[in-house]
Amino acid sequence: MSLKLLQKPESEPIRLDDIKSFLHLEHDLDDYLLNVLITTARELVEKFLGRSLITQKLQYQNQVEICAEPTRLLNVTEGCPFGMNVNIALPNAPIIEVTDLMCNGARVEEPNFKLTTVGDREILSLQTKKCTGQPLDISAQYTAGYGDKAEDVPSTIRLAIMLVVSRVYKDRDLMSNGQENLLDGVKHLLCAYRINQDMWVK
Repeated sequence: MSLKLLQKPESEPIRLDDIKSFLHLEHDLDDYLLNVLITTARELVEKFLGRSLITQKLQYQNQVEICAEPTRLLNVTEGCPFGMNVNIALPNAPIIEVTDLMCNGARVEEPNFKLTTVGDREILSLQTKKCTGQPLDISAQYTAGYGDKAEDVPSTIRLAIMLVVSRVYKDRDLMSNGQENLLDGVKHLLCAYRINQDMWVK
């Protein structure tokens, strides 16, 4: 499975003025650094959660084995050998819209696919032609995120990002210990929003 960022977010879930107020800063000397830290913290939180926070465009590609284990979020429903419906859990919910879908090099148009929410996952269901038993090459482009504005992101997630930025800003040496440690102390705030990534088709 591969997931590629086609269009990055045009804004961040934390504004510069918000983090400066949080840190009680009144000067502009560290504005560039703070903007970098906000983006870094947002990317780390997105990776940990398995979610997109601010609207962005992604491309998902995968070679789907149609005989996948029934316990995974990929399955073939009744209709084979005359046709089949394939269900795939797309990464980085919440998904706003699937803008382009290809199956074995052929474009799949609505109503031959639909997007539904099951729990905290977004399931892409597509109807294919006659089942040949061969893997399916799937490529989907879609927009994902809670919205375009900072206020669209849940406040608990925004607080976690501000705490990460604050922690690193006050102790720059933390960056030398590896990015994986930067979320220590805020994971308890984020766990309620985390998607079980083991259920993704890989």
